[in-house]
Amino acid sequence: MIKKFETETEGVLVLVSKKGLQNYYEKNDFDYSYPEGILSLVNTGIVLPITTESTDLINVNIRFEEGGDIDGIQFGQCKLFLEEEDTLQILNHADFTMICDYNKGDIDKYEFYYDQQFVNDLKKGWYLVTLFGKIIEDGDNKQIEIIFDLIWLAEEPFFIQHSDVYVV
Repeated sequence: MIKKFETETEGVLVLVSKKGLQNYYEKNDFDYSYPEGILSLVNTGIVLPITTESTDLINVNIRFEEGGDIDGIQFGQCKLFLEEEDTLQILNHADFTMICDYNKGDIDKYEFYYDQQFVNDLKKGWYLVTLFGKIIEDGDNKQIEIIFDLIWLAEEPFFIQHSDVYVV
């Protein structure tokens, strides 16, 4: 399965476990320092932030168990954990910070300006996420494409720990 989206990032694109985000911020205050303020969420598999250094529209492809070669530069690997009946939400940085700070991580209480972008009906458990990026040129127009290749795992990939976030 491949899901494709076009979205604005406000400089940072964030993939989020909807349930994980709400559970975390019910007990914790939001820390605006970036990326230090969310590294604990990254290392527990709740969020996967990607700094795009661009506020332009980008293409996002999320691939699940597709296999095969991917055309793009591999930036690294992360981990995500999805709970039973969870949703993988795609957020720009502005929406992410508002949801975390003002709504205690509750995405359902947030009024989105644009349509929500998400993937649901995913298998519960850990996902190894390999991140790829490339530039798509169409005449004078250039656009970033970010590809998240997700593979379900039976257990947590403890070998993945982050002290920073990826920049595409």
